Amino acid sequence: MEFIQEKIRNIITKTVEKAPTYDGDVTTVDHFKLFMSSNSDNVFKISGFNICTFNCTYKEKKAVLWAMSTPIDETGGTKGISDKVIDLIEVLENTLIYIDYITSKESKEEKQILLTMVKVIEW
Repeated sequence: MEFIQEKIRNIITKTVEKAPTYDGDVTTVDHFKLFMSSNSDNVFKISGFNICTFNCTYKEKKAVLWAMSTPIDETGGTKGISDKVIDLIEVLENTLIYIDYITSKESKEEKQILLTMVKVIEW
């Protein structure tokens, strides 16, 4: 777990330094468009989740937006996906202490679980 926490901290630092800015509403993120506009500096993989990160503003504060997706595994069922999502959120909370915004939805067309997370950054 310590390896993943260190990777998360590195992702946050790299995002603040190099990632593009997302100017849209964090409650209506188009994950597909964000992934398509990403580059090697802001795309990562953690615990089976594809993640792209952007700088953004949340409640008038500087923040980092994480757009995450993971395929729906037909064999693992709903419980398997739920456990995977809960495990990732637990690691993020343990690393970041507080997550300012998080939401998830299922994309049946793309057979993906999509998560959006925002963490206000105070430097």
